[in-house]
Amino acid sequence: MIIYSGRIIILIFKILKIINFFDHTIRIILRNCLKFYCNY
Repeated sequence: MIIYSGRIIILIFKILKIINFFDHTIRIILRNCLKFYCNY
């Protein structure tokens, strides 16, 4: 059970890292789009 719960925790952390990475890239893309539209 301890090994299983440990794997679940690792999996959750990996998912959170992926979500955080996507959130960061999406923010950069949105910011660049806003800058692009503001220039026009």
